[in-house]
Amino acid sequence: IRFAKRLKFDVIRIETNGIALAYMDYCQRLVEAGLDFVKISIHGHKAKFHDFLTQVSGSFNNILKAIENLHKLKVRIEINTVINKVNYKLYPQFVNFFVNMGIGSFVFIYPLYTGRMIQNWQKVGVSIKESIPYLKRTLELIDALELDKGIVFNIPPCCLPEYKDRMVEFSPFNTKVEAPDTTIESVDYNRIKAKTKFKRCLKCIYFESCEGVWNDYLKFFGDKEFRPVSFRNEKGKN
Repeated sequence: IRFAKRLKFDVIRIETNGIALAYMDYCQRLVEAGLDFVKISIHGHKAKFHDFLTQVSGSFNNILKAIENLHKLKVRIEINTVINKVNYKLYPQFVNFFVNMGIGSFVFIYPLYTGRMIQNWQKVGVSIKESIPYLKRTLELIDALELDKGIVFNIPPCCLPEYKDRMVEFSPFNTKVEAPDTTIESVDYNRIKAKTKFKRCLKCIYFESCEGVWNDYLKFFGDKEFRPVSFRNEKGKN
């Protein structure tokens, strides 16, 4: 963080589970080093949901304390949340809960079916089609409350055409990732390589701009829910 500040980055952000930020002295050290924006991963508006998904008892209460600390230090907060079987029907309540805690920026991430998600998909997996009505209701709530942000990650535009402008994939990351053992020259290119389009997608008005569907998703849920969008049915859904 100090190095980023010396390089004069306009925004210095971390993404975190928020647990360590429950300690005010640690928060203060980060802010003094230059931190001004925190994205916290939160997966439920009650401990019984969030702690079950993280498998860390007390993690939800730590997050509530972290939010309190960050507000006191005037640090911008945004919430990342992963869409799953446990929480997808509760997102309107989720948004209302955290709006009442002074947060107005939310990122809804459909999970990748890799790693532990493969092991636990029957417990926590939900198809995009099943989640869409509740996600739509949540985005409508975010609009009604005039919040700062409500965006969607990893959902193709044919599933939610009326909110295509909220989909992260429509805006290139233009990001290079440097790690100790590897370098990813283009996050965008690597992401597109892991997705598939279908022959019927050629009829869709989003064919050129859409990246397709994650290959790992197709292994579990298939491709029947994905249908091309015409100008007519796009208008009808707005």
